[in-house]
Amino acid sequence: MNETPQISEDSREQADGSYEVSGFLARQLIAGGCVAVGFALFVHLEIGLAVLFGVVLMVVNAAWLNRRMMATEGLDVEAGQRNLYSGAALRFGGLLLGLLVAGVMGLHLLYVALGMFVAQAVIFFTALRGFGKE
Repeated sequence: MNETPQISEDSREQADGSYEVSGFLARQLIAGGCVAVGFALFVHLEIGLAVLFGVVLMVVNAAWLNRRMMATEGLDVEAGQRNLYSGAALRFGGLLLGLLVAGVMGLHLLYVALGMFVAQAVIFFTALRGFGKE
């Protein structure tokens, strides 16, 4: 019994072997942008900008991870693991650099973290929805 695995719409395989993640990234930007606009309109503009900065940090991080994962295709297991681990270290460094930039820009880091949380929550709930369909 060879069953074809169900692949969600957001992670369907492309002809070149890559996976489409633009749907995830767009959802993160839209949800995070709405939260940021809400804060900017109803609380304070700087808070909205901080939330948006956090969302953008996580979207860039997710795109960077996707690019790194695509680079592991065709590698043996050990080379793939080295590639992913070194990529994780680079992404962590990039995240710290992004937080440093936010601090230098005078953005409130708690609201930057809120934007990061919103972006990750979108991925979590999108994945849950995908599991529910299986």
